[in-house]
Amino acid sequence: MTVDSKGRLLEELESEYPDPGHNIVLTIDSRLQRVAQAVLGEKAGAVVVMDPRNFEILALASSPFFNLDDFTGGISGERWKSLVEDPFHPMENRAVSGQYPPGSTFKIALSLSALAEGVLTPETVFHCGGGLRLGGHLFGCWNRRGHGSVNLQRSLKESCDVYYYEVGRRLGVDRMAKRVRQFFGLGRTLDVDLLAERGGLVPDQDWKMRRFNAPWNLGETLPVSIGQGYLLATPLQVAQYTAVAANGGTLMRPHLVRQITDFEGRDVLTVEPEIISTLEVNPEYVEKVRKGLEAVVNEPGGTGRRAQVPGVRVAGKSGTSQVVSLKRYQGYSVGTRPYKYKDHAWFTTYAPAEEPEVVVTVILEHTGGGGANAAPIAQKVLAAYFDRSIDTQVMPPYQVQPDKPSGWKGEL
Repeated sequence: MTVDSKGRLLEELESEYPDPGHNIVLTIDSRLQRVAQAVLGEKAGAVVVMDPRNFEILALASSPFFNLDDFTGGISGERWKSLVEDPFHPMENRAVSGQYPPGSTFKIALSLSALAEGVLTPETVFHCGGGLRLGGHLFGCWNRRGHGSVNLQRSLKESCDVYYYEVGRRLGVDRMAKRVRQFFGLGRTLDVDLLAERGGLVPDQDWKMRRFNAPWNLGETLPVSIGQGYLLATPLQVAQYTAVAANGGTLMRPHLVRQITDFEGRDVLTVEPEIISTLEVNPEYVEKVRKGLEAVVNEPGGTGRRAQVPGVRVAGKSGTSQVVSLKRYQGYSVGTRPYKYKDHAWFTTYAPAEEPEVVVTVILEHTGGGGANAAPIAQKVLAAYFDRSIDTQVMPPYQVQPDKPSGWKGEL
């Protein structure tokens, strides 16, 4: 066509009509997506909902977010500037690209890796006296009084840090890295159907030499063993290792696209579950881990009892990940710690515990204890999954829980 200097049509020279495109059928459950977004409210964080039987993604919520309508017809320079300079990064999809220390949720992956390597059995007992001394440094447990004699199931239920320091010390960082990459897809992307996916970080000796030109030391293995140190994972990756535990040991490729059809409804592509790896662990050992995760939610002393759903047996794991060293906490009384110094809250869960069909993983940034803050969010999403009458109109947004005493970094 020919137009004048003001864009007015003068004449049409030739027309070419477009061909109809394909239709995409997604795995997303729109109701669960609304619920997940609603319960986050404006709190910075993410929710991932996945089917552990096939790794279909049922919901991906990230907060804060932005209004797509702002981009319709071209976004204003002022609005664009406000988005890119916002310190809460609303344009980041935290569910697949936010990278965080996974905290004690990592104990799911570490326990299964150690069982695979033969350095641990479900009956292995370690003593927790409140910390483990290595050289001149005391690596503390969140329970300063200690847990006493701890086996695998109790270590998960009460989230004993010393137990996993001992496991990490025996496993070593290189074997740990090898297994969590192989069995759970950590440290790399699994090519979910989104370009923003990031791979997190699984450190080992070679990585530290390349990054810092310095050798690895054992004192760096212990924090990694409880999901701290250099270790980073996305909420999607935490959902991945939760799903592997839930389904008995199979890692599949997470996906958002279920089917592609042409404009007449004929099948172009149907996405089938793609197995990436399988746990090399005695199935009875995997079941012991699953029993430990059930205890987290259902037994006295468990750190995730706020995730209980009436009529459904839930399994899960809490996590509270530090973002700065304990030294930075000094000088702040209860309730005065700056936002950027507060811990991240995690809770990852699956249900029904007997025959899992849904995984829910929640992270809330700079919030505090995972069991206190993230578990209730996971509970609301689980409740909505099992009761289809629940939708956003009855889902109040996240409410901040009271801070714990200064220096406290437990799981309650």
